[in-house]
Formats: sequence, structure tokens, C-alpha cells
Amino acid sequence: MSHRHPEDLDDATFDVTDVRVVGETVTLHGHVDEPVAGVGLARLPVTLSVASARSVTVEDGTGTGQLVLEGIRTEDTGVVLDGVVPCRVRIETSGPSDVVLDVGEVPIAVRRWGRWQHTGRLLPWQE
Repeated sequence: MSHRHPEDLDDATFDVTDVRVVGETVTLHGHVDEPVAGVGLARLPVTLSVASARSVTVEDGTGTGQLVLEGIRTEDTGVVLDGVVPCRVRIETSGPSDVVLDVGEVPIAVRRWGRWQHTGRLLPWQE
């Protein structure tokens, strides 16, 4: 996986149905659709992590359980993830914390003939 800047991954989609603090870290799993040389449009796995977490709250206005990332705000004691559709994840931290975004290089699906076709690969967090 490669680290990416948060501004490079707007419109990444994350599952927020079971978000919680584990070992002082909040981790969200999802995907981003990007062009990949030799493949075309590919769906790549994405992991978002915030360290020094104390608590997390999710405001899912649509009830879809998904956060389509629009922006990330870091504060002195927290991080706020805002979604395109009404969804917000607030992570309270013990101090300033960075948001780490890791993007996989092996597609989990590719878009061919107007449809998504899964590659059959396990997601990195499922291995």
C-alpha cells in the first residue's frame, strides 16, 4: 500500500457501520475508483487511520452506512471526516493527530463493458 495525501482521495467511499476505537486507533476501510495504466478504471482498497483516538461518533443522515469523503478537518483534539451526502465522522483524540491514508496497488475490481467485475482478490484487511 502507498500513503496518499487526503486531498488526493476525495470521493473515496468508506464503510462506517461498525466504526470504533481499537487500541487507541480508528480505522476505516473502503475503496476509491481511479484510472490505472493497463487496466482502465480500477477500484482500489483504501484504509484510513487516526491514532491517539479516544472516541468516535458517526452522524449518518441517510442511513446508508457509507461515507463518501468530501473533506478532512484536523483540530487540536480531533479529526472530522465530512461526506458528500449527509454523513460525518468525529474522532476525539488525546492531542493533534494525523490522518493516514493507505491505498492498495492491486485492484479489487475493474470496470469493463460498463460494469464492475470483481477480481476475486481478498481485501488487505481480510487476509
